[in-house]
Amino acid sequence: MGSKQKQTKERQQQEFIEQLAARKTLLLEKGIEKKSIANDRVIRHLQAELKRTRRAIATINTALTLREKARHQKLERERELALEGPESKKRKKGPADPERAKKKKKEKILPPEDTED
Repeated sequence: MGSKQKQTKERQQQEFIEQLAARKTLLLEKGIEKKSIANDRVIRHLQAELKRTRRAIATINTALTLREKARHQKLERERELALEGPESKKRKKGPADPERAKKKKKEKILPPEDTED
């Protein structure tokens, strides 16, 4: 399982960049053409790893910004509640309409009585 820390991913990114540069210089010293260098398996692998690492860093940055935004919003709510004072805390609300509070119970409908005596 890979690391999810930003520092680790940034260090891995630097390592991949250095390895990629070293591999390219090695291939150029051997006299391989630039077109063939792009098709080298090691180069392609390092580029893929670099791409994955950059995406991971971007994901971590997004998560960090969302956490920071949520923390900021929470602090703002707490400030607003502190400014309003203890009276404005949530209370149980009564019914909006007093007429509805006095709502009558439904009358029970009784079956007709038999009057056969």
